[in-house]
Amino acid sequence: MYNARELVLSDGLSRMTPSDILDNLHQAKLNFYQAMRSFRLGGGEVRTGADFITSSNMMDYQAGMYGSGCPWRSNASDCSLPDGSQSASHGLNNLLLTFYNSLDLVESRFGGADPPLGGIDDSSNFSWVFTSPARTRFLHSDAAVGRVLWERVEEVFNGLVWVETFIFNEMGGILHQIREHGNLLFSLYIIVVGGGFYLVLFRSAVARARKEVSG
Repeated sequence: MYNARELVLSDGLSRMTPSDILDNLHQAKLNFYQAMRSFRLGGGEVRTGADFITSSNMMDYQAGMYGSGCPWRSNASDCSLPDGSQSASHGLNNLLLTFYNSLDLVESRFGGADPPLGGIDDSSNFSWVFTSPARTRFLHSDAAVGRVLWERVEEVFNGLVWVETFIFNEMGGILHQIREHGNLLFSLYIIVVGGGFYLVLFRSAVARARKEVSG
């Protein structure tokens, strides 16, 4: 959320022009959206999205992502956010959407053609830091900024960590199945090779015994 904060403050401390900060924030927002879409629905390098995996492990993921409640919280009985919003109580996907929309609001309000209360411009040589008390107050007084920097970011982080546990569990289950199948194939290989070898020896022994008896 560094770029969002720097866009709001516009103080020159980042040594980036407002246009550069806006471009970085816009690209980060698009990357966030594309990553979550690919994760859920597939696309790009993701062949199968998490929404299409039907294992028992992923059923809890589906419920937490699109159902009610906030299972990623240590106290899942209370889904209220600091501003009193209940967006976290409608599943992680809803929370991610509100976070994305808040990024949109910050981008449009502070990165537009006429950003509020001035600040540095693209011609700055960054020889000084411009601190605007009015802009600093936006960090706590603006609802969209607050959602991005303080209220939603920890929820989003905890939610993504929660999702990550399902992916690791699913990977562990797949690797376990691969190991079991490998053990089965190896066992079959031993049986076939051992049985074939034994059969050859047995038939050779029987043929030799018959030759000795008949001779």
